[in-house]
Amino acid sequence: FGTADVAVSNFATVSVADDLNVGVGNNSSGMLAIDGLGTIIDINDVVNLGQAGEGAIEITNGGRLLADDTIIGVLATGEGRITLAGQNSLWRQTNSITLGDAGRGNLGVFDGAQLETTNAVLGDDATRLDVRSVRDELALQRQLDAAGHGEAGLVLGLVRRGAQVRRG
Repeated sequence: FGTADVAVSNFATVSVADDLNVGVGNNSSGMLAIDGLGTIIDINDVVNLGQAGEGAIEITNGGRLLADDTIIGVLATGEGRITLAGQNSLWRQTNSITLGDAGRGNLGVFDGAQLETTNAVLGDDATRLDVRSVRDELALQRQLDAAGHGEAGLVLGLVRRGAQVRRG
């Protein structure tokens, strides 16, 4: 039933030795804002976003999120959202992203922001993936295919205006 908002900006660096959980309990909500060039959040394990409640992360204006694994929309009542916007904004994933595990997952990449991952799972359990308007989805697929990623293994809720998605 709790609510929390955390903002990190102005070249701040935060390291978390284990998991980051945002929106853990039923009817809870949490928001993490990472804003500005040189602002870094480094999670050394799993980000659970929208575990049973609502969780959101916004990465803007060159902010960076580094994590091993991320699950967005964990349990059936969970709803998670990550938004990346602005040149040099980066979300680097060393292992896997699960978007819509048993809950609802929403991902937006805008305006020159970048997402890097090695593996992506979309709609894992309850398949409540929120795929809304993809601008020029075919061009994104061609970009991923040209980069050697085969059948464009990553579909996003929103990708536009020079944003990049790379699967390593």
